[in-house]
Amino acid sequence: MHALGITRAGPKGVPRRPRRAGVRLRKLIVCASLPAITSGVVGALLGCSVRASAADLQTYRNEAAGYAVTYPANWYPSPAFYSNAFEIRNYDATHSVLEKDQASIITNQEGPVTRDQAERRIQDLVSAASTGRGFHLEKLPLAQHLLYQWTVLERLNVPAGHPSKDKPAAPVRMRLRVASAVFLDSRIVRMEGKAWEDTDPRVVAEMKEITRSIRPLTKEGGTK
Repeated sequence: MHALGITRAGPKGVPRRPRRAGVRLRKLIVCASLPAITSGVVGALLGCSVRASAADLQTYRNEAAGYAVTYPANWYPSPAFYSNAFEIRNYDATHSVLEKDQASIITNQEGPVTRDQAERRIQDLVSAASTGRGFHLEKLPLAQHLLYQWTVLERLNVPAGHPSKDKPAAPVRMRLRVASAVFLDSRIVRMEGKAWEDTDPRVVAEMKEITRSIRPLTKEGGTK
């Protein structure tokens, strides 16, 4: 069981991989002149976003849950490890990046829930994340809904040990989380992105744009 409540897929639970258009991403990193509220990557990227034309984006559609997400062509669907989630990474077996710049994002849904239950659940997620370093929260209108997006730095869990002169304690590495959640119809759609704190700011900007790309599907199959 994953921390997001995701289960690993068996032979019958493999989600269909989305079709890829085979295009290269032409992206523009746009950073507004905003004061840095926090230190490091999180604070430096509060005003940054990635802009790409529709032709340069891939789309994952979840017809059953009624939503779609978009992501740049230089992010790649992972093998179908989970039966109720979709994961993308900015690297794969044939596209490598520096280890410090590797990032991943998992999308899944919870429910069915009522609006009140969804609001309490999202507030619990935000409250738990707010204890981390450099926490920053944004609330973004999404059609008739409200999308919560937050960034935070967290310590990586490492086994406890006793440092010595011959084996000093390793420096603590921080993980950057870029997450979002929104209540759509009767479900909570969540996206959880992870990277290292010293990752390239352009990677973090992409993660912010992807995790705010959730769109509800219309009855005709389009997005709102």
